[in-house]
Amino acid sequence: TETRFSLLTKTHPEAAEREFAPSPGTTAAGLVLAPMSAELRRRYAIPAGIEGVVVTGVAEGGNRDFQPGMVIRRVGLVAARSPADVQAEAQKARAAGRSTIFILVWIGDRNASVAMDLPRER
Repeated sequence: TETRFSLLTKTHPEAAEREFAPSPGTTAAGLVLAPMSAELRRRYAIPAGIEGVVVTGVAEGGNRDFQPGMVIRRVGLVAARSPADVQAEAQKARAAGRSTIFILVWIGDRNASVAMDLPRER
């Protein structure tokens, strides 16, 4: 079945074709995330005005529609400034009995609003 997010990689095939070795990062909500840095901006060609948390990989059980170089700008109603922000919103959603979180993600040349399914906790 097609996830709600796969439309993003279909409308931006260049993101799906990126072949980058994952950078180290923190696992949160099934993604490997890192704070924005000059090195990540260069590596993934992220413009100076884009702020947020950089996706550097996908953890086991995570949503494979996410690609390295995508930037999570907001999670829920909170600006995503660190992987901890994403993890905290995922934990709040789970505690409230929800299995998805709302995110605003930058992909390529635009922002997209996504209801991301959370991976099952182990």
